[in-house]
Amino acid sequence: MGRLLNVSAKTVERWEARDTLPASSHPRSRLAKLHEIAQLGLTVYTPEGFSRFLTLPHPAFGGRTALQLIEQGQADGVLADLAGEYEGLGY
Repeated sequence: MGRLLNVSAKTVERWEARDTLPASSHPRSRLAKLHEIAQLGLTVYTPEGFSRFLTLPHPAFGGRTALQLIEQGQADGVLADLAGEYEGLGY
């Protein structure tokens, strides 16, 4: 989680122990984006399918995984791909 939010693991542990959210806007924004991705991903896929979506290389991501894109600050591309899958389901 620390890598996805671009903070240390210790910082994440501190937030969890205190049951608080990040004070800084950058991690809060990334956390909100991760929440959006998780919500949509679990709507489109089963939990197992979503796990595979996150961890397997994807042609639309240039052979990278969704998690790699998120770590590189490209969460919007992951969200866009999920949105396309959602639309393809006929919603």
